[in-house]
Amino acid sequence: LLRSIARRLRPGGGLVLKVPALPTLYSPMDTAIGHFRRYDLATLETRLVEAGFESAVTRPVNALGIVGWWLNGKVLRKETPPAAQVSAFNRIIPLAGRVEQSLRLPFGLSLMSLSRRTAA
Repeated sequence: LLRSIARRLRPGGGLVLKVPALPTLYSPMDTAIGHFRRYDLATLETRLVEAGFESAVTRPVNALGIVGWWLNGKVLRKETPPAAQVSAFNRIIPLAGRVEQSLRLPFGLSLMSLSRRTAA
């Protein structure tokens, strides 16, 4: 997929990519929503370079989501989190996101990458 995207972009064209992180969290919830894998930072950056991208910035996001994903997916083996839990998470995520951004935590449920297609 990344190679296909790179071929369609002009040299220097940008890519914003969000992928699931932390391979140890892979669970029935991932399978249910179509994830084939979860990435660590080094693997994602390697895949981007192999596909023809230069990674400008890649960082973890949504550290708070790890707790719910672990509990529901790994411990309880659910395919979807309870609606009440999702609703509560959605109410606190704006504040949690601001806190997380200021702390620059080295882990998160997802990885966000801003990359550019190489010139060649």
